[in-house]
Amino acid sequence: MEKAIIALLIIIAGVVVFLIGRKSNNKQAYLGGAVALVVGILMFISILLFQVDEGEAIVLTQFGRVYGSITTPGLHFKRPWANTYSYPKRLRENTMSLTIRSQDGMAVRIDLTTWYRVDSTHVEDIYKKIAKDLASLERNIILPSIRTTIRDSLSVLTSREIYEKRSIISEKILKDANTMLSQKYTLVDKILLREIRLPKTVEDAIEMKIKAQQEAEAAEYQKEKAKKVAEIKEVEARGIAKAQSIINKTLTPYYLQHEAIQSYEKLANSPNTTFILLPTSPKATGMPIILNAPGGNK
Repeated sequence: MEKAIIALLIIIAGVVVFLIGRKSNNKQAYLGGAVALVVGILMFISILLFQVDEGEAIVLTQFGRVYGSITTPGLHFKRPWANTYSYPKRLRENTMSLTIRSQDGMAVRIDLTTWYRVDSTHVEDIYKKIAKDLASLERNIILPSIRTTIRDSLSVLTSREIYEKRSIISEKILKDANTMLSQKYTLVDKILLREIRLPKTVEDAIEMKIKAQQEAEAAEYQKEKAKKVAEIKEVEARGIAKAQSIINKTLTPYYLQHEAIQSYEKLANSPNTTFILLPTSPKATGMPIILNAPGGNK
């Protein structure tokens, strides 16, 4: 508003000096008034014209009252007496550390990062009902709401549950935070639990429990593995026994003679020295005794 008043005063002064110079035929006053007039007009136009960035929404007020908002980027005109208030549409980040008391009375340290953004379609409502600028909105509404949500969500859990249910807790805090802040035209995009620090005695107990569970799982695995190996061996033994039973039922002198002939053929094709084959039965049916076998007694 001050700039607009100054611009108008310059314009008025320029017009007055211009007219006086023209009337008195004073060239310097005439030119000085013209320059002042041009400067005042340009200054006044610059006050009316302003730029809106791609990542912001603008609330326009005049004499303390909201008369509009602009969310589209580019050059825009406003009333000469108007004030502008910017609310960013981009995602914003806040990192905080909290110490809370769990249900079992343990002090738990939480480090987290929150991503949030303002609902740009309701910037007029934010200005009228909640906060006239982003700094006030974050300081008085957003950050206290997130802290309260975290405390309410975690205080009903034990320290061990907080440690073991990290992802579930993040989802619950995000849901509760959005429920609370959506009424204030703010959207929470993500809550990242970067670190959860428990008392050392609790951490040691949790680590011992995890180690015991891993050892039990390993023992169960070895037990199942041994059971499978035993089942495989049992199946193999049954197969061998069945095969032997079938062979014993079909074992005849003719079958043995067939096997002997097969052996003779292999020996006949051997590049080694002469072999002496001695039948072990009058009918030459049984496996022969082989003399001068390679690697054997001569």
